[in-house]
Amino acid sequence: MLAEPTPEERSRAVRVVQRYANDSHDEAERKAMLGLDQAEPAPPRRRPHGALTTAELHDMLAPFAAECGRRPDDAR
Repeated sequence: MLAEPTPEERSRAVRVVQRYANDSHDEAERKAMLGLDQAEPAPPRRRPHGALTTAELHDMLAPFAAECGRRPDDAR
C-alpha cells in the first residue's frame, strides 16, 4: 500500500493536472482518477508538551539500548 502523499506532492500533482487538462471536465476526471478530488487529509495532531509516557520513552530509547548492549567481542 502506498503512503499518503504529502501536501507538497498533492499540490504539485494538481498543478500538473491543471497544466495538461484540456478543459475543466477533463481536469475533474484526471483529479478523480488520481484521488486528488478529495479534501486534503488533516495534518497529524501535534503532541502537547508534557511528560512522556513509559511506552513512548521505551520506544524512543530502545534502539540506543540495543546498540549499547552489544559487547565489543560480539563482533567476531
